Amino acid sequence: MKGELLSLLGLARRAGRLAAGFEAVKSGIKSGRAKAVFFAMDLSPGTVSRLTGFCAGNIPAVSLPESAMDISKAVGTKCGCAAVLDDGFAKKALEIIHTE
Repeated sequence: MKGELLSLLGLARRAGRLAAGFEAVKSGIKSGRAKAVFFAMDLSPGTVSRLTGFCAGNIPAVSLPESAMDISKAVGTKCGCAAVLDDGFAKKALEIIHTE
């Protein structure tokens, strides 16, 4: 899963369909553009709580078994969370997670 999911997040970033970093993710959720939210296993509990609160059960919020460093390398910018802004990318990412 690790390589495939991180590659997909990187591809979404290059396609302009990924919001990376807390403020960008928050903005994507509040604007209704976020289709799925992913966060690193080492993200602070307070930040995780805030993100899941913003999602309010309407948007899948998934803790990944990856560090913030791994996610940052995959998407090309320092971040511990990311929101996929495209239905197709979100569907594929969730499929990858659920098949693991």
